[in-house]
Amino acid sequence: GFADAPAAPLEARFAAARLGFFHIDLASGAARFSDAWKALLGYEPDDVPDEADALATLVHPDDSEASPLALQHDGPFSAEVRLRTKEDAWRWMQLEGVCTAGDDGKPARVDGVMLDAQERREAEEEAARNEERFLRLTGRGSAGFFEIDLARDEAWCSPEFRRARGRRADELGATPD
Repeated sequence: GFADAPAAPLEARFAAARLGFFHIDLASGAARFSDAWKALLGYEPDDVPDEADALATLVHPDDSEASPLALQHDGPFSAEVRLRTKEDAWRWMQLEGVCTAGDDGKPARVDGVMLDAQERREAEEEAARNEERFLRLTGRGSAGFFEIDLARDEAWCSPEFRRARGRRADELGATPD
């Protein structure tokens, strides 16, 4: 049945989806990183040994507490970490999986998938920069801005728009009316 299906065919099927699989035995330090997992970082299959220590060397120092190697709880996890690519650059990756505790109640095994989060992360950072620019522009000068969303029955007015209308912030509501 499905539960008896080996992992390799699943890995092969999802390789085209740019989805990498990993398994880490926290007690022994043994690990298994799928070829697709390695390829997401630009590595060839033999470039990264199947050892937990290999992951530890790839995780950005600032993200080590978010690494699956640092899990302190049993159950599902989700983490976004920077990993070192073969070209010696940092790339944002999304890790999703489950941590299973051993008989002593401590994390013993981690199984998960990894997908590339770099483009999404860059888009979020660009959106934040654009919002900051927009807020700087709308907070100074003589240009007033407003936005009306009729579908949600919401409105927004910049401070300069309110000033130009001779209104205090509390006098212009958050609805199109």
